[in-house]
Amino acid sequence: MKCTPLYKGNSLISVFVVLSLVLVAGCMSSGNSAVMDQERLEKITIDVSTKEDVRRLLGHPNGISKQSRAYPGVPPVAGLTNSEVWTYTHMSVDVDGATFIPIVGLFAGGATSHINTLR
Repeated sequence: MKCTPLYKGNSLISVFVVLSLVLVAGCMSSGNSAVMDQERLEKITIDVSTKEDVRRLLGHPNGISKQSRAYPGVPPVAGLTNSEVWTYTHMSVDVDGATFIPIVGLFAGGATSHINTLR
């Protein structure tokens, strides 16, 4: 019985796939991209901008938490206790194309991540 390949150009396809992976670098991002927009951030002023102003400029926060800033032995200050903290986060990851090449990716590949957080 003679074995015949499913497709006679298998070696050509393999070369094309390897070259494609070498030339292509991946990028992935998640979170709120408004954190990257400097013009929007400059419109926010501490003690002037309201919650609605911030929500209009940046959208819904990724997280909301309560923080109490009372220190032992120090009387609490009304404006600093039980503060609501909104957190906006954006993350992007750039992957080097060589990462996807078997064995070569162990030595030559890599990824770079960028994380921006606004509180």
